[in-house]
Amino acid sequence: MIEAIYNVGNYVLKENQVSLDDDEQVTKILCEDPKSSDLYNTIITVELDKDGEDIKFIRVGTEEYSEDNIVRYLYRRGGSSGADLSPTCRLTEPTKTVNRKFFRWFEIDFSNSSYMLTQEEQNLLTNIKSCILSNSKQILEAITTKYLSLKTERQSGIITIIFNDNSEKKYLGDISAFRKIIRVNALETYFKKFNKISKSKNQVCNICKEKKTDVYGFVSTYNFYTVDKPGMVSGGFDQSKAWKNYPVCKDCALTLEEGKKFLEENSKFRFYSFDYLLIPKPLSRDVDSEIYKQLKDYHREGAQVQLKKDYKKLLDRTKTEILHYLSDKPNTFHCNILIYAASNNEFKILRYIEGIFPNSLLKLFHTKRVVDQNPILKAHSVKVYKNGKLTGEKPLEFNFGSFWYFFGKRKDEDKSSYFLDIVTNVFQNERVSYRFFLNGIVNRMRKQFAQGYSTKESGMRGLCSLLYLQQLGILGDYDHGDTMKENKIREIVNDPQHENSTQKLEAIFCNFPEFFNRNSQRAVFTVGVLAQLLLHIQHTERGATPFRAKLQGLRLDQRKVSALLPEIQNKFEEYNKNYYRELEGLASEYLIQAGNDWGLSKDEVSFYFVLGMNLASYLKQSKEVKNDE
Repeated sequence: MIEAIYNVGNYVLKENQVSLDDDEQVTKILCEDPKSSDLYNTIITVELDKDGEDIKFIRVGTEEYSEDNIVRYLYRRGGSSGADLSPTCRLTEPTKTVNRKFFRWFEIDFSNSSYMLTQEEQNLLTNIKSCILSNSKQILEAITTKYLSLKTERQSGIITIIFNDNSEKKYLGDISAFRKIIRVNALETYFKKFNKISKSKNQVCNICKEKKTDVYGFVSTYNFYTVDKPGMVSGGFDQSKAWKNYPVCKDCALTLEEGKKFLEENSKFRFYSFDYLLIPKPLSRDVDSEIYKQLKDYHREGAQVQLKKDYKKLLDRTKTEILHYLSDKPNTFHCNILIYAASNNEFKILRYIEGIFPNSLLKLFHTKRVVDQNPILKAHSVKVYKNGKLTGEKPLEFNFGSFWYFFGKRKDEDKSSYFLDIVTNVFQNERVSYRFFLNGIVNRMRKQFAQGYSTKESGMRGLCSLLYLQQLGILGDYDHGDTMKENKIREIVNDPQHENSTQKLEAIFCNFPEFFNRNSQRAVFTVGVLAQLLLHIQHTERGATPFRAKLQGLRLDQRKVSALLPEIQNKFEEYNKNYYRELEGLASEYLIQAGNDWGLSKDEVSFYFVLGMNLASYLKQSKEVKNDE
């Protein structure tokens, strides 16, 4: 992964003609974007008047954040409890931020020789410090007022200093003294930490594999590598020896900075509650820039790309998704997907999925298209929610949202780790356990049934997901059984005047041949259909469905399903509405042919039974429909 990020950084440096020997260009690399989220659209400016070395406080104002001014803001994050590397800081809570971040920065000893400040620059910084601290109470009160105003709009701000210098507006990045300080402090983080210094001379850099004058021990492009505890240091407990674990030279550290910055600007995406980076790796130096240009193009034109009719999403619940865009590109590169959780100084890698070629993505989208064209699945709709409120419905189509539906994060449980495992297996073409996945589906069904909710969406999403995995060829430990006959996709005539239940039932089985190739599967499904038809009649006649209690909370097995059929037949006769003798005969026939050993687990029995309930509307007879009307 580090190698891929380094390659990205090399591309950026070459593309922008950046020299790592140029101090000003190095400063630009070290600057970070202070806008970490959409909360920070406002710059809170501490405005000072500069007349030579004389500094006067004017006021605290605001202006709109501008991406063009990132280098001029001169921001780089420091420690979570200490000052950042310049007086620019993100505002979280006024008193804490201003005291711990903004004012504390001026505790720096400007006479420190490592900064190489001229006497004039030292005098200027001392005067700025004196002006800021002597007006500290007024500055804090004004920032607090600005914060409260922004808070009403669910916004916050970025604090920085601007100067009025002979009617010319200047930011921190326009003042050489501030640039020198942030450059020295930022480079020191590569080797100075935990009150230790970890660097060595004339050693081989772990990245470029060349012997360098200096190598550093605390370079952590992402904080998944850390030596914050002595026991993490190779060969002992001395953190000053951390360079032995991971020696990195200055040039490679800066190159990694550029690679990281490019990825976060052009290749950072989000789905559900997870952030991920799409890290490209070209296969040949001859085409090393093409994929990077495509990432930049998509970052710039992604909204227009997604408006095209043939654009499809696979991940779902995401503002932007690049996978379909990359799926038709030539196999001159592969991508790695880094799914992570970041907070404060912690960067936790949740999954790292390697070696995803465009043709692999193409296969995923082709399989999605096959599943979405299934006439039974595409006839169904699912509910759409926004901010917890129902906003409408949309046609059911396959995406990873169906995986999340069964293995996501809810108030009563968190199965998101399983979700990430399944997503990883899909991308890497590895087996997904049929029994495990089916258990997730059935557990969701049982909960919904027990709470009186419809199980239709869970049934159809479950079937949709299993079909997708089966079509990809990665549905593990699934016994396909013997193919009963040649099956072809057939449209079901959803017309109550069409009385041939046998043909309708056969059409359903033909649409999912892999899942209905045993008489036992067909038997359970058909009994499930009859159970739902009976429940519908009961609800129409009595406004209640007492037969639900007979379904054992959907904890069914071979014995219970076999016992249900005669009870259902008897109830139809009691209501004098037995329109389904043909289906009852088919169910009996399937039960007899299935024999004594069905070869189905309890989860499978429950799943097929619920599927039958969900698709019962296809087999409703015209007499019952007429009565409904």
